[in-house]
Amino acid sequence: MRFTGMIAVFASLSLAGCAAYGGAKLLPVPMQVSAPRGTTVRSAVAIETSTGVRFHGAVCRQATAQSPTRVRVERIGDGGVVTATASRSLATRDRRQGGCSYYDVTTDWKLGATEHVRICASRGGGACPASPAGT
Repeated sequence: MRFTGMIAVFASLSLAGCAAYGGAKLLPVPMQVSAPRGTTVRSAVAIETSTGVRFHGAVCRQATAQSPTRVRVERIGDGGVVTATASRSLATRDRRQGGCSYYDVTTDWKLGATEHVRICASRGGGACPASPAGT
């Protein structure tokens, strides 16, 4: 993901950090998002729940490419170490919604001040790509 994309996600979360989302609080969690060529991860938000954090967003197909089948969320601790993961299969995309599939990934995580997350969409179940140096 480009640095400017990550900044845009973080800025939108910072502005909405205390806003209500269906009666829940949005958390200002730094996120790196990625998807295969021809698709994007949009509107990724972290929502506080009574038991942890729920991640919600959309994976949208932009071109004639194979659609991702899974979304994965990685909890990143000190030193860039993945400390926990959660994933979910993506539903069939809805052509009426611009070819997007929506996801909700529920975790029992209570994120610390120095932690961040990576969210990626893929056709397999592997790890998210690590952030490029400097992002």
